[in-house]
Amino acid sequence: MTKCNTRQLGFSFLRKRKLTVDFGGGEITSDSGLLLVRQADQSLGLLEGLASCITDRRDARYTDHDLLTLLRQRIYQIVAGYEDCNDANVLRKDPALKAACGRMPSDKELGSQPTLSRLENTVTQEDLLSDRAVVC
Repeated sequence: MTKCNTRQLGFSFLRKRKLTVDFGGGEITSDSGLLLVRQADQSLGLLEGLASCITDRRDARYTDHDLLTLLRQRIYQIVAGYEDCNDANVLRKDPALKAACGRMPSDKELGSQPTLSRLENTVTQEDLLSDRAVVC
């Protein structure tokens, strides 16, 4: 006879927010595995290390998304098989991607395709070769 595991999986990056996963419809995603990717990333500190290597040259008065959230969005999209930035305009509303990036489904949308493209074009060779890049 099959033994069922009734333990619930918790995600430390969500802090005290409640995330429920069920099969009842509603906001649907096929990328819930990104939550496990985020948990691993959080444990290893990979993207936080990468974010510390990059100088954010944007004017804070005109930014809606912090650098770390944009990096998470872009890297997690790639991990999920969405290599092209073009997919960002649809995925920015995806509940699993939003949760993996630290937002709840009801929170504001993630970065748009132009925002992510600008991010990719602002990273310089100096950022990647600086003394800070040793952490990366």
